[in-house]
Amino acid sequence: MTLCIAAIARKEERIVTVSDFMLSTETMSAEPTISKLAIVGQKIKWVSMFAGDPTHAWSITDRVRQLLDNKRETPEAVIKAFQAAYESELENQINSEVLSPLGMTRDRFLLDGRRALGDETFNQLYYRILNTSLETDFLVGNCYRLFSIHHPSTVVFHDPLGFSAIGTGETLANASLMGILNVNDTVGNIIYRLLEAKFRGESAMGVGKNTFVAVVDAKGNLEILPMPITEQIRKLWEEKGKAKIPGEVSLLITAFLKDQKRVKEAQSVHPSSKRDR
Repeated sequence: MTLCIAAIARKEERIVTVSDFMLSTETMSAEPTISKLAIVGQKIKWVSMFAGDPTHAWSITDRVRQLLDNKRETPEAVIKAFQAAYESELENQINSEVLSPLGMTRDRFLLDGRRALGDETFNQLYYRILNTSLETDFLVGNCYRLFSIHHPSTVVFHDPLGFSAIGTGETLANASLMGILNVNDTVGNIIYRLLEAKFRGESAMGVGKNTFVAVVDAKGNLEILPMPITEQIRKLWEEKGKAKIPGEVSLLITAFLKDQKRVKEAQSVHPSSKRDR
């Protein structure tokens, strides 16, 4: 339950990120002032944002940093690190929540489970394993690349568009950006478009209102837009930025509906004859 958006500012070689602060687990949700943004990589800086359980997210991010330690931070290496960390976290979840009462790991269960437990119990547990999910997604990128990671460690590339969103408000945010966002525009205009998408996405369940905006360049320099400025932009958007319906459109539609009503009333008074066929 959250919303994270990122876009590559191709012309100025930066990545712009916008997110809320909402954190959710199975038992609670809150909106502390904790950023969902993390930087991974030493020589090449990659931005990572998450939507979902923060415990899994932080654990996976730490694992990614370990896997990338002293290695080339190419896109392929970063993707493989996220996939490996995600799969490891998912396996730990399955072992602890499903198989720990049996004293089994996932590998042992798949190897010997049917023989040891019988068909019925094995099938029940296997179904639970297939339906175990971290319910956590990642949006990862730098000034040139952008991809997301989803259950069970599926990678989706967003380089062609240059932007994407994750979380419960992703559909509204992506719809807002589609056809409007120009990734070759200035960073300032891209920030505004992403903020507009965030504001529209807030109507989705679980998206927090407080907004965090960060811009990272190729060297990893981080710029954070102060929240008072973000709120000023929100007020300006609410007053002047929202699309308004032209008065002429309302008049046209109202006149059409009135005409249709008169036609139906006339037909009810003088119904047309029908032939049986």
